[in-house]
Amino acid sequence: MKKNGLILGLLISCLILLVACGEQDKYNEAIEKAIKRDKEFAVSIASDKEIKEMKRENAQVKVYDDGKYIYIKFNNGVDEGYFKKDSDENYDFADYDEEQYVKEDAKLVYTEKNGEPQ
Repeated sequence: MKKNGLILGLLISCLILLVACGEQDKYNEAIEKAIKRDKEFAVSIASDKEIKEMKRENAQVKVYDDGKYIYIKFNNGVDEGYFKKDSDENYDFADYDEEQYVKEDAKLVYTEKNGEPQ
């Protein structure tokens, strides 16, 4: 009986891991586009060293409303921001009203920290 419980627990753990990895793959391209856009903007305000540190592995990322909005905060404190998907499937900075919507009403669908699903 104890053996069956252990096997069941292991299967459930594996299932949770597979689901988390699937979500990461689902939003991978969107997250990369938002980070790229953020780095393009940061060129005008951040040092080369800071820009090099602006990597997914050094950030907290949250995806809302099935990828329509993405929040990125880099661990070095250089930058953080909300991004909205446009009609061309690219991301640009969200305006104030869109940020408020994300903070108050948008549905959080995926979170990662330092490149790892949470």
